[in-house]
Amino acid sequence: MRGFAFGPALALVLVCRGAQAREFRVQDIPNGDENTCLNCHGELEAETFNDFGSQARSKLEQGGPIQEAHVDWASLCPLDADGDGDTNGQELGDPDCAWTRGSSDPGGTVTNPGNAASSTRGCDNGRLDPSEDCQ
Repeated sequence: MRGFAFGPALALVLVCRGAQAREFRVQDIPNGDENTCLNCHGELEAETFNDFGSQARSKLEQGGPIQEAHVDWASLCPLDADGDGDTNGQELGDPDCAWTRGSSDPGGTVTNPGNAASSTRGCDNGRLDPSEDCQ
């Protein structure tokens, strides 16, 4: 009997199907695939919300069931969920808040808008390098 090999993407989809997670919302923010469920949740099981996730919940588009509602990126983008001095847009590569759902992800440095220790401000050299913790 052959076993099945699951790739990381499928494993992520299965893990992010917690009671509160809506995997489609990862695509409601620019570069959402960079931090996946951790953009909004404190853990991949999606049992708790971080500050960005709480803001995103408060910025859901109105008019239908909450389970199907998309994030209103234009209203979420200029806020600073984690209080690190960077807007959510700066942290997700959209400093001008011009990205729209379905567009290609903008380039640039991406950090986690729900984690104050993750910032675009960088450390010693003014850039956030992969090896820097920047706390």
